[in-house]
This record gives sequence, structure tokens and C-alpha cells, in this order.
Amino acid sequence: TRTDKVRFIVLTHLDQTETGVLQLCEEYTEALGVRCLPVNLPDTVGSSLSSVSHVTFAEGAEGEFANARDALIEAVVEIDDEAMTRFLEEDITPSEKEAQELMRRSVSAGVLVPVVCVQPLAGQGINELFEFAKHELPSPADGPFFHTVESDEVRPSAEGTTLFVVKTVVDEFVGKLAVLRVV
Repeated sequence: TRTDKVRFIVLTHLDQTETGVLQLCEEYTEALGVRCLPVNLPDTVGSSLSSVSHVTFAEGAEGEFANARDALIEAVVEIDDEAMTRFLEEDITPSEKEAQELMRRSVSAGVLVPVVCVQPLAGQGINELFEFAKHELPSPADGPFFHTVESDEVRPSAEGTTLFVVKTVVDEFVGKLAVLRVV
């Protein structure tokens, strides 16, 4: 399923659950109809959680990290025919930089929803979230773009483009929601 929405999931409160991240990702994939994969993993779940580490595309990962790495590589190469051919036929995995670009394209196309694990009160996973956003999420300049009522594309750099916060709502379950209007 493809969508023009750029999405990713931030998992919090992992110290309050015994459900594994990979199991949660499977449930999200089933519910959303789009592949949801972790880009970082906690050392454990439950009250003994002590750290969160990035799933790298480099060789050398072990255990759950190796499984997450392999699933990510399989998912991101699907967006590019040449990368997929190299991976499937020649067993050549993309470099870290190429994998980041493929991730960005996969997220932009809506064929992959990255799952980021964060334990905000303890400060775990925050730096990983920022690094992930910096290197692997698409830039707003890459699209998808808003369209005028005449169906003209409005790029962020377009002359006269302005964003207004129309309304801010505080919901006890969701948190703060801001309704924006692009003019």
C-alpha cells in the first residue's frame, strides 16, 4: 500500500510493557497495511530497560539487531530496481549512505513506516531519534507537497507560502494537537 503521507511511529513507555518491539511492529504492519520496521531497539523491554541503540546497516549486528537490520535492508532495496538486483542476485548490501537514501525514498513513497524506540523521561533514544530524523527521514523540500485548489503544487520555498496555526487543542490522551493552514 502506497500513500503520499510521510509517517513514522515513536514507541514510548517500553519500560511499562513486556511486549517485544518486533512483535509490536508486526501488529502495526497488520493494522496499517504498510511494512513497519524498527530503526532502533532497546536492550530489553520492561522495568530493566537501560539503553536504546540504532540498528545500523553495517555488518556485524547480532541477534535481534541482525534480524532488524536484515528486514530493513530487504525493505529499503525494494524502492530501487538496481539496489534490489544487486542485493538479490549479487548478494551486495547497500552502503550505510546508500541505505539511508533508500530509507528516505521508501518513507517518502509511503511503503515503509519506521518505528523509533524512545524512553523520554530517562533520555534514552532521544539522540537516536534526532539522528534518524536528520539522516533518514525525507526533507520537507523533497515532498509530498501541498496543492492549491487549482491542483498546483506548492513547494515550501514558494514565494508567499505561509503557515498559520489555526487552532491548538490539548487532549488528555493524545497531547497537544495543532491545526495548521498553509496559505
